[in-house]
Amino acid sequence: MLTQKAFAILHLLLKNSGQLVKKEFLIAEIWQDSFVEDANITQQIYILRKTLGSDKNGKPFIETLPKRGYSFVGEVRKFEKIADEAVDNDLSEEKPISVANDEINEKSEFSTVSKTFSGKYLQAGLVVLAVFVLIGAVFVFKNKTSTATGNAINSVAVLPFKNISQNDDSKLAFGLSDAVINNLSKQHKIPVRSMSSVFQYADKESYDPIEAGKNLGVDSVLEGTVQREGEQVRVSLRLIKISDGSTLWAETFNEKSGNIFALQDSISDKVTRSLPLNLAGWEKPLAAKQPANPEAFQFYQLGVYFSNTHTKEGFEKAVLYFQKAVELDPNYAPAYAMLADTYNWQNDSVTTEKSPELWSKSEEAAKKALALDDTVAEAYIALAFVQFAKYKDFEAGKNSLERAVRLAPFNPFARLHYGWELLQRGDVENAYAELKLAQEYAPLSAHNNMSFCSILMCKRDYQQALKYCEKAAQLQPTLPFVNIQTANVLYLNGRTDEAVNLLKLESKDASQKFTALGSLAYIYAKNGNKTEAEILYSQLKDSPDGANKYSDLTLLAFTLGKKDEALKYFRQLLNQSAIPPTYLNFDPYWEEVLKDENFKNLIVRTPHQTS
Repeated sequence: MLTQKAFAILHLLLKNSGQLVKKEFLIAEIWQDSFVEDANITQQIYILRKTLGSDKNGKPFIETLPKRGYSFVGEVRKFEKIADEAVDNDLSEEKPISVANDEINEKSEFSTVSKTFSGKYLQAGLVVLAVFVLIGAVFVFKNKTSTATGNAINSVAVLPFKNISQNDDSKLAFGLSDAVINNLSKQHKIPVRSMSSVFQYADKESYDPIEAGKNLGVDSVLEGTVQREGEQVRVSLRLIKISDGSTLWAETFNEKSGNIFALQDSISDKVTRSLPLNLAGWEKPLAAKQPANPEAFQFYQLGVYFSNTHTKEGFEKAVLYFQKAVELDPNYAPAYAMLADTYNWQNDSVTTEKSPELWSKSEEAAKKALALDDTVAEAYIALAFVQFAKYKDFEAGKNSLERAVRLAPFNPFARLHYGWELLQRGDVENAYAELKLAQEYAPLSAHNNMSFCSILMCKRDYQQALKYCEKAAQLQPTLPFVNIQTANVLYLNGRTDEAVNLLKLESKDASQKFTALGSLAYIYAKNGNKTEAEILYSQLKDSPDGANKYSDLTLLAFTLGKKDEALKYFRQLLNQSAIPPTYLNFDPYWEEVLKDENFKNLIVRTPHQTS
């Protein structure tokens, strides 16, 4: 006899075939609030294995992954949607189900009886089960087997959907793809590339989805089209496996477009439930509070669109659209969070001098977002940026970022900022792990590649560091200081002439002139060209105040043998608290300086007490 719980376990394993189904999930789904032991599952798995048999090599169709769970490793074909209906009933009963002539009489001491399936559902379950057993027999006869990971999808990128309507519905298509990304991301099951990662494909008329998937470093990509005809919206989607270009899943959804919120929620929910991804234990996330005004939502999506351009003009437009969104709906938390985030991007990427006003605006918007909804990860990321940059409150910033990572573990910028925070505390190994994840989750982000270059420099892996710096420069040649950092890594790789030429070129840019000259002067001093180094040293003394100024002057003065002057500049650097001193312990350019006891002793003191 096959018990109903054994059947329910089989049903869940088949729905997630080729993928790990954790024991905890099986217990939660099948026994629900009852207290059970591991032996309950073991007994049911034993019954299933004896029922289904094994392949010609004697390998059971259900594989045990020790201390983790189970996986159905045979090929599964979906015939009709009656299994969900049957299993969704209360499965607390253990009434046996007969299976053909191969009955199993083992009884579980853990079985309890409370109520039965209705005849309708029992019949449906028997039909589905008969199909499953028949498929298992066919597998044995045809010698067809597959591995537990053969078709498993472990990461996905949702490429921006294309509008094929006669009218301009490009923003509707963009919004739908963004909604699917958010819905999948909230599952916390597999890495889903963020909108910022896939944004570059939003305005491309054509591209190769396989190549896009390779560039994004994922197992699969979801591409689609959106077509509106009157009030009817048709969304056609296809999930493609990158390794061989095969279509894993394809479906078309038809919805009415009267309510934009309901439309996006309905389609993103259906898509998420339908995709054959590693989503065992899928749960529909709590719906985010929608704005009271549909126009506010449209302004919000326009803001998201333009903020992802990462240009000065794009940030300016994004700020205006987010502001319009919160004006129309003062209680819309995501719009405040993205407004705060955009202010920070403006301050970090656009302005030559850091603006305290932008920091204050970002802080106000982030706190407003959290007051309305304390589960918005972007608000914590934005607030942490202000806590670090404006207040030098590294503990508060750390707490904000840890909260953001818990809420959005696959958000590349949460990982990016958290990695930097760990690095500044001197935790190089964990910083490396976080920055590696940031780069993996957003491999086409120049910022993330440049940051990963930095941590590789700290780990003295200069060849790999150069690879990621050059990639960052290729992705975004105008990213501030990316070419200067590339030059620094070129020098560490022994390619001094190339480094010098690149720094000379960068020194012509007024916004980063003195940073480039600082690196150039250091290379001159290290390579015996003290005359040129002294000339640049004088120029740097007259440059605007800032962390880079005192860092460059310290290194240069020390290299030129002027240790008293170097100590003076070093104290000024530490007093600014712009660079946590623990970070300097791992910077290869500071290695020689910090071997000197006079400098090393200053490092161990509290940064605010070095004067």
